[in-house]
Amino acid sequence: MREAAPVPSLDADMAAWHRYVYLRENQRGPHAEWWHHNHGCRQVLQIVRDTMTHEVISVDAARPSGAHP
Repeated sequence: MREAAPVPSLDADMAAWHRYVYLRENQRGPHAEWWHHNHGCRQVLQIVRDTMTHEVISVDAARPSGAHP
């Protein structure tokens, strides 16, 4: 799982990719994250989770409904 941050373009410089991979907000409270449901439906999901209590507030498919893989 990781913070749901905008993904740099494939031709972005190394500094942009470094920020995306290693530098995170690590905020307290509700936080949007990407999760991959490995042992279930194998979808990528966007979860809003409270980082203080670990309560899952919402779950949405990362791909719009009707989109093709």
